[in-house]
Formats: sequence, structure tokens, C-alpha cells
Amino acid sequence: MEYCQNARVGYLDNYIQGYKDRAETFQRRNSQSCGRRKLGYTQLIVNGDVTQAGDWPWHVAIYRLDKNSLKYICGGTLISKNYVLTAAHCTTIHGAPLLPEILSVVLGKYNLIGGDVGSIEREVHSITVHEEFTLPYLHNDIALLKLKTEVTFSDYIQPSCLWYKGAYEQLPGHKINGTVVGWGFDQTDSLSSKLNKATFLKLSEGNCIKKNPLLYATILTDKKFCAKGNDGTSPCNGDSGGGFHVFVPDTPQDSSPSAIGSWHVRGIVSVTARRNDAPICDPDQYTVFTDVAKFTDWINKYIS
Repeated sequence: MEYCQNARVGYLDNYIQGYKDRAETFQRRNSQSCGRRKLGYTQLIVNGDVTQAGDWPWHVAIYRLDKNSLKYICGGTLISKNYVLTAAHCTTIHGAPLLPEILSVVLGKYNLIGGDVGSIEREVHSITVHEEFTLPYLHNDIALLKLKTEVTFSDYIQPSCLWYKGAYEQLPGHKINGTVVGWGFDQTDSLSSKLNKATFLKLSEGNCIKKNPLLYATILTDKKFCAKGNDGTSPCNGDSGGGFHVFVPDTPQDSSPSAIGSWHVRGIVSVTARRNDAPICDPDQYTVFTDVAKFTDWINKYIS
């Protein structure tokens, strides 16, 4: 190997930039076939409302085999025909991945207990936990479940779009509002029977730390973000692994109630503060999410 003294640096920059541009264009085009409801429900969101079947066709329920029965443990987001995105702490014990055969995924689910019109169950082929996932602060709290068989999309089962950099340009205003859905604990401190939803505002790191310096200064990193809900609304026990979904209009800055667009997964429910009197979420605190925008390369490495 020889080294020249007057190397021509930057020769490949245009090629690399061209690749990045093509990747961004692909993501924009791909959003035409993901993150869109097939049933004609309104896009409007009301905090804490019960959803309708088919409203969130990318949200899945993850179950774990406990003795002789399956137990619901977490939520997740379908991002392709055979991959589900979720939190690493949902798929591990003491940081080590669970055996795939003790997990199963139910897609198109609306009622936590009982049947659904369009739900199907899939076994898990493999679990990929981020290589740098660490306890106890759940850094890099992200994992992928590869399903044994591909999913057939329907009115009740669709993939969410992955967040991409250019999505910021489409959003109205400078604030990021996301929706979290799940069967997590409600006001009765028990799992909800039907899928619920609530909206949350993504906050700056500074505003989050001011809320609870001891907690948030310890667990926040540049690969996480926190968000607050309205009127004491918070993801709770059972909501872990679910997505923080942002509606991106097709027309830039379109803020009308009838705007057409697609839903993109921007975060994963990871950590929330607990109450002083019980190991249950404190709805007056903020929720910390894994920042999916910081992990798109990691995700694409596996799902490609």
C-alpha cells in the first residue's frame, strides 16, 4: 500500500451525498405506503380517549409465556411485514435477551381480553437487542422482533413509518406532538380492556431536567427525549415498548383537522417516574422515550 503526499480529499463526497439524498427520497416515497389508516376514522386526537378498532393498525401486543399461559407484557410497533420495534427491557431479563419461543406478537388487536375482528398472532423468530443496552438506566432501550412468518396487511394491520430527518420540514410549527397508545394502567391501577391513546409534547432536555433534576439528569442522554401529557396523562405500567407516533402531513405545514398524511414512530416508551406509595407510574411526571431518530441506521441495518 502506498500513500501520496498530496492526496485529493473529498473525492467521494458527492457520491456519499447522492446516496444520502436517495435514501431521504426513498423514505419520503415509502411514507406513501406506511403509517396510513385504511378505515375512515378521523385523524383528530383527544387526550385519554378510547380508540376505535383499526385506528392504530401498527400497534401490537407482546406476550410472554408464563408457566402454561401467555401474559401480556408490552406494546410494540410494526414497521415491516416481519419486524416489530419495541423496548429492549421488554425482551430481556437482567439485560440478556429472552428466548424467542417464549414470546409471541398479536397484531391488529383492540380488546386486551377477548377476540378482535382482524387480529392475528405470530411467533417470534429472533430477538435483536441493541448491543449497548445497559441497566439500570435503560440506555439504548431498543430492540427488534423478527416474526417467524410475514404479516399480510389489512384494514387492521399496517406498518408505521420510521422517522426521517426531512419530516421536521413537513410539521406545522416548531413543536413535536406525539400520540402514545396502549393497554397500560388506567385510573383504577389496572390494565385497560381497550386500546387507549393520549397526546404528548416533546420537551427540550433543559425543561425536562427542571421538572425533576435528580431523576432526569441521571437517565437522559442524547439518544433519549422526554415528553409531557395534559391533565396528569402519562404512559403507565403495560405501555412500555409502544411508539411515540407523530402525524406528518403530506402538504408541508398543513395544520388543518382534515390534513392527509402518515404516522411516523419517533420514540419508544422507556422510563417513567414511579409514585411514592406504589411501583406504579406517577402521571404528574414526564415520560422518557428512546429517540428513534438516533437509531434509524441501526434499525435499517437489520430490516434491510
